[in-house]
Amino acid sequence: MSNKYLQISSKKRNLPGFLNVTIEPGGDFYSKIMNDKNLSQGSYQLIYLNHILEFLFPEQVQNVLQKCRHILTSDGVVRVVTLDQDKLVKIYDDSVFNSRRETLNIPPWITNRCELFNTVFRKEGIKWVYVKEDVRQFAESAGLKPNGVFKQGKSSRKALEGLETEEEFLLIYEFKSSPEQDTTAFKQNPLNDQNQSDGIDYAMLMPDKLKLIDFAFSNLPLKSFADLGGVWGVNGGYTFYSLTKYAIKKACLVDTNFNEIVRQEKQKFPQLQIIEGNFGDSAIARKIGQVDAIFLFDVLLHQVKPNWDEILQMYASRTKAFIIFNQQYMDAPQTVRLLDLGKEEYFRIIPHSIEEGQYRQVFEKMYEIHPVHKRIYRDIHNVWQWGITNTDLRVKMNELGFELKYYRDCGFLGDITSFKNMAYVFTRI
Repeated sequence: MSNKYLQISSKKRNLPGFLNVTIEPGGDFYSKIMNDKNLSQGSYQLIYLNHILEFLFPEQVQNVLQKCRHILTSDGVVRVVTLDQDKLVKIYDDSVFNSRRETLNIPPWITNRCELFNTVFRKEGIKWVYVKEDVRQFAESAGLKPNGVFKQGKSSRKALEGLETEEEFLLIYEFKSSPEQDTTAFKQNPLNDQNQSDGIDYAMLMPDKLKLIDFAFSNLPLKSFADLGGVWGVNGGYTFYSLTKYAIKKACLVDTNFNEIVRQEKQKFPQLQIIEGNFGDSAIARKIGQVDAIFLFDVLLHQVKPNWDEILQMYASRTKAFIIFNQQYMDAPQTVRLLDLGKEEYFRIIPHSIEEGQYRQVFEKMYEIHPVHKRIYRDIHNVWQWGITNTDLRVKMNELGFELKYYRDCGFLGDITSFKNMAYVFTRI
């Protein structure tokens, strides 16, 4: 049975008959899950996600559930067990808050109950606490169909019964495969099913980004591209997707770090050059040379010295098109440097916690030199730096001689309303 049932848990607990995988919280928990080989291969009738979601931010949950959907059999079930926000809110009265405030050394100026609630859990390492509507929405977007909300120990499958006995305040939701669901990312991907790549897990790629790529290559005469910062979290997946599906003569994948998965996959594509370095370095831009398109996925908001608009200017003379997916700022009419908002506001609006290593250090050591990046912590690209507005991006592109060919509002980042995912294709006028 071990090859049929899979448990992914944040707690060490061996379930008989399951392949048991423990991923302990801390560090880059999301990357640990996304890169775990058990979520990249195999086929399981039952997948038990045991206290995983609370250590993930909303924009990460759907990607994890997509990976589960990808390795689930057609008659399989995914059981999600996580903390239930609705139940917890009911018991967190003032006496509980005051007790937790003292235990966790929460500053006295945090008095708003919502902020206090989230601060309590973040102090304990919890990234997010969900309600069942959130979990259902993420699952449906990942191609799963709701199979019911269950009480502790109850399930639609015998092997999943009696697994939760010790805790209260749990949300237990089960989902099943949904063949009729529009799983565009999988249908469009030529490496799924019998042609699945051994190295790249295409289930982790966002459908909105794949649609963006498909629009660009289907509607524009593009035969070459450079994917800037395209390794982290996806192992160059968007580069390899494009190379596999379209007739590409030249491609460059640029990032500061490359892993063995990327280097192995690169061997299949002689037209691909991997370039190790910061794409904000003019020497790296010269090494790339001329390409038909530049991919900028989730990277513009991180760029400082050169800033996001200077990056666009640096590459404008080297390309015919920009293919951009970015988290755009919704709280003000002008672009802002997020760190200038102050620590409290900064962590209120971004999908990260001060407990995360780089984010804690950027405030503790803001004007000290980073040992790896050789610049002050305030200017490293590993943290959110900019709130870029839709208007400012379009104005800058127009100034550089590019016009908008494709635009799609891909929605908020879960419950975070300060940013929206936006997709663009700009072409030279």
